[in-house]
Amino acid sequence: MDVKDFFNEHAKEYAHGDKRAHYYDLPTIINFAGKIPAERALDIATGPGFVAIELANTIKEVVGIDIADKMLEEAKLNIDKIGIKNVRLLEMDAAHLEFPDGYFDIVTCRKALHHIKDKAGVLREVNRVLKNGGYFIISDMLRPDGDNKDLFNRMERARDSTHAGAESTNGWTQILRENGFAVTDLHIMETKEKVDDWLYPIKNNGKEAKAVRDILKESEELRRAIRYNEAEDSFIKKRAVMMAQKA
Repeated sequence: MDVKDFFNEHAKEYAHGDKRAHYYDLPTIINFAGKIPAERALDIATGPGFVAIELANTIKEVVGIDIADKMLEEAKLNIDKIGIKNVRLLEMDAAHLEFPDGYFDIVTCRKALHHIKDKAGVLREVNRVLKNGGYFIISDMLRPDGDNKDLFNRMERARDSTHAGAESTNGWTQILRENGFAVTDLHIMETKEKVDDWLYPIKNNGKEAKAVRDILKESEELRRAIRYNEAEDSFIKKRAVMMAQKA
């Protein structure tokens, strides 16, 4: 299943799951954005529109894009429910942004870049559509530091075959720097995840869940890296919100 099909299939779960709507990376994203004088913002992989809606409270023009049309339908429902008039929704691939050079002051991307194989290609497009001195705000999972990145990404991919790869903090800093950005703000958060809750919206008794548990069972190195607690059936998930300025 490709990324578009996966998110079209699970659009309603992502739109109505309270954790997705209110997870505490969202206030950090908006806090970072609030530091920047901005008239135009782009939200990549906007999904149900949670980031775009918050940005629209203070920014004159907000554009939310997604490759999944069902996600955009959920975003439109959320936007219409509130009565917001300054958000445009477009079906668009982040690797091919159909905007002029230097059009936006801010670009955001929440919990989506681990689905993208060519991260550098997307960053080059983000750099192009940002004004000089503009900012890119990313929220995404972090893989553990060290040599267990393949194990971690294998576990994530067992849950969701569209997972392309998570990066470490140092990995993100390097990719951003290589593509014309300098990190200016960084907030790292750790949360304890029950495995069944983390699997959602994937069924916790399906083949994906079994594959995840098989990987956890066979790899002591991975269990240590993510601080898996067998008694609680939980592990520690690390995420980061990063703000990087176009150099």
